[in-house]
Amino acid sequence: LVFILGFHTGVGGAAFATVLSQLFSGVLCIRYIRKRLPVLKIGFNDFRQITKNYIITHLKMALPMGFQMSIIAIGTLTVQFALNELGTIAVAAFTAGQRIDQFATMPLASFGAAMVTYSAQNYGAGKIERIRRGLLHCCIMSCSFALFMGILYFIAGNYFSSFFIGAQPQAVSLSHTYLKINGSFYTVLACLFIFRQSLQGLGNSIIPTIAGISELFMRTFAALILAQYFGFNGICFAGPLAYIGALIPLTVSIMLTMKKLSCRKHRN
Repeated sequence: LVFILGFHTGVGGAAFATVLSQLFSGVLCIRYIRKRLPVLKIGFNDFRQITKNYIITHLKMALPMGFQMSIIAIGTLTVQFALNELGTIAVAAFTAGQRIDQFATMPLASFGAAMVTYSAQNYGAGKIERIRRGLLHCCIMSCSFALFMGILYFIAGNYFSSFFIGAQPQAVSLSHTYLKINGSFYTVLACLFIFRQSLQGLGNSIIPTIAGISELFMRTFAALILAQYFGFNGICFAGPLAYIGALIPLTVSIMLTMKKLSCRKHRN
């Protein structure tokens, strides 16, 4: 607001504000770590412990995760390509909907991120039943939040949209449509984050990658095919279809993985 409205720097001001906020956040994190979390301090001795096997182990997890993020980016570009064909009002409505959407999806992603460490630690400790309970409880918490946000956006999505767009009734209406469609599938997205991150924490990077490819296919299908027949509504379904396409292999995999781990524990 300061750079765009105050200094009138336009798009460049938005970019500068983004970099400045990230720098400020990074400095605060470093200061907090130095004062409260000395275990996270990095020294030269830490780099001496890095070995070839250490690097290979981490790359086996990092490369598939990076590939998944690339898939998401490619899918987003495909949606943007189809969206541009609908005009500036549709673009403004979709962009505003995405910004509001993040107030729901970012906390859901945080639940999933917590499961990476949780599942990895308990897997290493051999506490398989604790992983199962953690999955259940995390799904309940995350899905409850997803349901709440979905209902909130369904009821008051037009108000949030008008805050971002202003007095543009058509754009506000389209943005509200986006929020209603996506909000109806937040519980699916909640499970998607949890199952994908849990599998990665358990050392399974293949299925999450396959799920990412499925997500790309479904998102592209909605953007290129459904948009031709249903217009803006078809593009709005790109996200939900991607969630469903990715969740199916993840659900099957997490069920088989937990069953396999339980059987292995009983044999031991």
